[in-house]
Amino acid sequence: MLTLESRESDVDRTPSSSRLIICSSVSSMCLTTLFNLSGSLISFRGLFIRCSESDDKSNSWCFCNVKSIIAIVFLFECAPDVMVKVPVYESDLLHEISMGESNTLEFKSDISSDHKRFLKSVVAFANTRGGRLIFGVRDDGTIIGIPDESIHVTRDAITDSIYKSCEPPIMPDISICTLQGKNVLIVEIYPMDLVPYHLKSEGVEHGTYIREGGTSVPADRFTLKSLRLRGSRQSFDKMELPSFDIDESIVNDLCKRLSKYNVPITPMKLENMGVVKRYGERYVATNGFALLTENPFPYASVNCVRFRGDKNIFIEDSLDLEGDIISQVEGALGFVLKHMNLRSNIDGLVRQDTYEIPQAAIREAITNAVPHREYSMEGRSIFVRIFDDHIEVDSPGIPLGLDLNDVAAGRSKIRNESIASVFKAIGFIEKYGTGICRMLELCDEYGVKAPEFTEYKDNLIVKFFRPTYSANDSGNSEIEHTISGLEPLDQKIVMVMYQNPEISIKDLSEHIGISYRTGQRHVSKLREGGFIERVGTRNSQKWDIRIDLN
Repeated sequence: MLTLESRESDVDRTPSSSRLIICSSVSSMCLTTLFNLSGSLISFRGLFIRCSESDDKSNSWCFCNVKSIIAIVFLFECAPDVMVKVPVYESDLLHEISMGESNTLEFKSDISSDHKRFLKSVVAFANTRGGRLIFGVRDDGTIIGIPDESIHVTRDAITDSIYKSCEPPIMPDISICTLQGKNVLIVEIYPMDLVPYHLKSEGVEHGTYIREGGTSVPADRFTLKSLRLRGSRQSFDKMELPSFDIDESIVNDLCKRLSKYNVPITPMKLENMGVVKRYGERYVATNGFALLTENPFPYASVNCVRFRGDKNIFIEDSLDLEGDIISQVEGALGFVLKHMNLRSNIDGLVRQDTYEIPQAAIREAITNAVPHREYSMEGRSIFVRIFDDHIEVDSPGIPLGLDLNDVAAGRSKIRNESIASVFKAIGFIEKYGTGICRMLELCDEYGVKAPEFTEYKDNLIVKFFRPTYSANDSGNSEIEHTISGLEPLDQKIVMVMYQNPEISIKDLSEHIGISYRTGQRHVSKLREGGFIERVGTRNSQKWDIRIDLN
């Protein structure tokens, strides 16, 4: 489950170590960070710069002030990675250790405890999203430390082992720091580009490891294929597929179909997006072109299932969508809407029906799954599962090199660039990197519980909670309206006020499960419409409901 946590920084704390932050592109967030990096190390394409308040050339590093660094950012804004090294403080490390081992954190008592195991983790971190090994900490999080007389020898032994055992070479960032008065070694491994990384002694086929469920496991053949594709800096959808015969008329047919979404798409635009290649008068299809047309990949499908109850045991309805990926999105959305309950509001002679979960949020989850899924892994489809109490969209492939907090913060790395470009052009994707935030906002505005985002292995599962259901619901049943003319969230607010007239907006918002800002906005709208009013003296106020609830 995704949990977003806000923590205040201590400017006066003494740093215990340092951390390298990798920004995929120069963004406003990156620039904001740069304004607060005095004493930090920054690297652009191998050029190391230490940030200081004033220019200083007394060290072997290249020193410059913050303004100079920002100038260099713009100079190198086409660079694929910006790396920023910032202090890491003891309280942060202790908090991280208290949370236990994870996909990006592993503890080691010492280097001799399990020499090969720690090297597997180094390789696994380099192949996935990076991670940190902390030597001097037991598996249960107890800090035992490393003696003063052996700390430097241990550090050198770790560096030497990684250098001699891993291929391609992996350069760790190793720091000595003090936790609870004891020495520990922090070995930081950053996500690397020359994947797959492997242990020399085991070879690529058997010595390539990835992180899965907090442990380092051998990569299967599909994962190895995906890593090789990533290491060659190719995306599956842009790879040529010569066996898929096309000509100008087939290319034009795809353009016409895409243009139905009120955006003119031309063969030249398809070329620019990497969907099709052209050599003189001859067109060559890519995997992306094939997926957008006949889809010759049987595993590249969306499987929809409606289960009875809250477990995936008894199937009531199912639909396997194996056609082109645009039809898959539309078909999956239609299947979900078919099995969702409707809310009915009647205002005079006008009846309005709305779904129990915002349709736009469901669509966002499905349309995000298609361009982000890992198509190079055969036998793995997107699943849409509908239960009595929730709906899941399960996609193989979380965005490359990111975790859920990165994705929620708006960072985006597109796995299938040409498919994403097409989806953005026809309006299926509004903005890159906004999917999770948009789903959260839509559900908040609608007054339903926020969806949960779970990473299982390398799958991303989006879980929507159904606010009203019964064991006999089979879909499209109507929920009787309670208050004529009001939206579902407004109805809920009024009913809570009716049951507890003295409740504050803050408590009301927490009770319903919406943000305070959303609660304020809806209460103001209800007051302006004359539905409610706050009455009484300053010290004794209550809500007066001015509509008939019978």
